[in-house]
Amino acid sequence: MKVGIMSMQRVINYGSYMQALSLKTLLEDLGHEVVFVDYKARPSIQHRRSSRYWLQKGKQAVRNTRLWWFLANLYRGRPMSYRIPDTYSDVERAFMPALEKLGVDCDYFHYRTEVDTLIIGSDEVFNCLQNADNVGFSPELFGMHNRAKTLISYAASFGDTTLEKLDEFGVSKQVGRYLDRFDALSVRDENSARIVKALTGKEPLQHLDPTLISGIEHMKWEENNEKGYVAVYAYPNRISKEEGKAITAFAKEKDLRVLSIAGKQDIPGVENNQPCTPFEILPYFKNAEYIVTDTFHGAIFSIIHHIPFAVYCRRPQDVFYSNSEKLMDLLQKLNLTDRLVSGDNNLNTVFSKDIDFKTVDIIRDREKVAALEYLRGTMGE
Repeated sequence: MKVGIMSMQRVINYGSYMQALSLKTLLEDLGHEVVFVDYKARPSIQHRRSSRYWLQKGKQAVRNTRLWWFLANLYRGRPMSYRIPDTYSDVERAFMPALEKLGVDCDYFHYRTEVDTLIIGSDEVFNCLQNADNVGFSPELFGMHNRAKTLISYAASFGDTTLEKLDEFGVSKQVGRYLDRFDALSVRDENSARIVKALTGKEPLQHLDPTLISGIEHMKWEENNEKGYVAVYAYPNRISKEEGKAITAFAKEKDLRVLSIAGKQDIPGVENNQPCTPFEILPYFKNAEYIVTDTFHGAIFSIIHHIPFAVYCRRPQDVFYSNSEKLMDLLQKLNLTDRLVSGDNNLNTVFSKDIDFKTVDIIRDREKVAALEYLRGTMGE
């Protein structure tokens, strides 16, 4: 069977990459041919109301015209055919070979691919209120305009979009109509399940993020020789000075370094690692003595490698983007809420508690069985 995955496979993010790889791995293990299907990014709902956003988009459109380049080259004395090459950040360049190996065409977008089954998810594919130009409110992420015989979701998430926010922006009924078109719905967190139930009257199944159940930790990755460190895996500069002091003090007590393995942290005593490829990131988790993270997948990467970890959960009122909905849900599902750093549960207290990874793995194994049963059943096997 030819199965399409529509996820955030092009987003330059380790979690997005590993989710796409994990779901692809599960499907290939079931004997399917897997391809990635693209969606067309649309303006976010917040951006639709912003005149400044549309002015910027207008400028970009003008700058991409032949007339603009002709006049710019004439002014600067360059050949008329000269075009400034596309530029990528170090992290984006690091991702390109991995995306191609995953099966993502870096030169061409594949829309409306004809497949037997289209699976939307995992990742925050339903997070239609996020302010991100590479996503926005895309009908395709809700299954519109597809060319599949069967349409399902797997571990899809609304992220920090809530039912109340959908009502506030007046799109609840529209989202509900989209969701009604699915042949089967699977989400990965309670917030997403609540939204689906409210808008469709249907109770969706809940499944774990595929990264937790695919076994990617056993794949062959590019190992490194780093040893003796506390790993920090967090959004860039989201570790506060106070948090940084607590982390470096803990590391000093244990005679360990502090190594930020993803986002750069401007904190004294924290070493910032060079941008990693997706082939390199997991060994940094595997080799760490302890892990401190404020991300959903930072927690997952720690769990699958059985490394003691602590989590800072960002509240919506404190940061531009909050992952509290999905992160708290993950910790609750795996009985790991004691890994959360809070006033009464500081970093030292969290790390003084052992993790019963044997019990966590029993939950993961049970959830893998449920996920495979869902995928087999919904795809007509």
